[in-house]
Amino acid sequence: DEAVSGRLADPDRDGRANIWEYVSGSKPEVVDRQQVFGLAADRDDERVHIDWTKREGVDDIHMAFESSSDLQQWEALDLQGVEVQLGGPVPRHSASIPRENQARYLRAVLTWDQP
Repeated sequence: DEAVSGRLADPDRDGRANIWEYVSGSKPEVVDRQQVFGLAADRDDERVHIDWTKREGVDDIHMAFESSSDLQQWEALDLQGVEVQLGGPVPRHSASIPRENQARYLRAVLTWDQP
């Protein structure tokens, strides 16, 4: 049933689709408030910091980050120097991008290999 087990379904209604639950290692039948994706920038910092969780062994799902100034046209962000922090139940990844002078929207995009 796609409404329960589909990639975009959210059977526990925690705001996280099954595909995000799979990537982050959380359970789709349990409400989970752990942050999967975050952004931070201090007022004096010249970079925007991005962090996200992705459990090990998830090779069929690909994550990319995109940026837009108008929510219409999106361009891929080139994240270099991604750091991975081990030690928790799921590895935490982090990277940063240069801060721009104009307002920008950021989004995470998940794609998956088709069987």
